[in-house]
Amino acid sequence: MSGAGATQPGFELFAPRVRPARLEVRDSPDRAVDNAVRELVVQGFVVAPQDVGAVLARQGSPWVARLVEIGDTGAAWRRGCLIDAVDVVTLGIAGTFLRRRIEHVVLVVTARATLSGTCELVVGPTRVPMAADDSLGSAGPRYATALERLAAGYDGAGALVGKPTSTPHVRDADCPACIPTATRLLRQAGVTVG
Repeated sequence: MSGAGATQPGFELFAPRVRPARLEVRDSPDRAVDNAVRELVVQGFVVAPQDVGAVLARQGSPWVARLVEIGDTGAAWRRGCLIDAVDVVTLGIAGTFLRRRIEHVVLVVTARATLSGTCELVVGPTRVPMAADDSLGSAGPRYATALERLAAGYDGAGALVGKPTSTPHVRDADCPACIPTATRLLRQAGVTVG
């Protein structure tokens, strides 16, 4: 399932987290964003209706961007922790049968041309998780698979420049995937930021 109905196995001890990722590729920013969004959609993300690209264009930003999202805003982390506790107690047997809803995650997929003629592509969540928040973990396996497929596609075409990098935070304040910048961008696009 995809979008708000996406689920995951009840227990994944070492699930990857959703952390910002950066790729440098030989492509145009628009195509790079389209390719990244396509891979995320294959993994169950859906394109968000808000047009952040129009906001960036009005601001004269060199970045192009789109939003994708997955999960249900009603799937609270407490429900996930409860199912995890059941899974641990039953040694993972319940994890084989139980599936839980993925908590809501919004990603900014953004790119810009570089001075060297390549394209900088950045994908990152629009918020920093709280210590007990599981949302950026429950979507992690799907996110990681999408990024692996994206990098492999560019690498296979000889268009991947260097290895993709992952970081806890985007430090470039001009990048729409930087958390404070993403928050302002979402508000300007009419998205309620909680």
